[in-house]
Amino acid sequence: MTYDGVPVTEGLVMLFPTDGQYRNSSSVKIVDGRYRIEGIVPGGRRVSLENLVIRTATGDSTPVAPGRNALPETITVEAGRHTLDFPLGSGSGSTARPAQR
Repeated sequence: MTYDGVPVTEGLVMLFPTDGQYRNSSSVKIVDGRYRIEGIVPGGRRVSLENLVIRTATGDSTPVAPGRNALPETITVEAGRHTLDFPLGSGSGSTARPAQR
């Protein structure tokens, strides 16, 4: 996962079932732009990203947040192994924005 091409150094990915069966929710930490969710039950999910942080060129940690429309409203998880990337950003064509401090 990246923000303006820079790996998100930490954060949280959460997937909530669209059928309301929250016992099938999943959440994992993002570490250095990567995350892995295992054993997820197939079906529709709402995606939420929280507490995203990037490291700037000067080495500072900066919180960032995806914009309201930066993520798909829902995704469909199918059985098997899949990759889901979230290229977020502050530039044109993106609805992601820096987090408010």
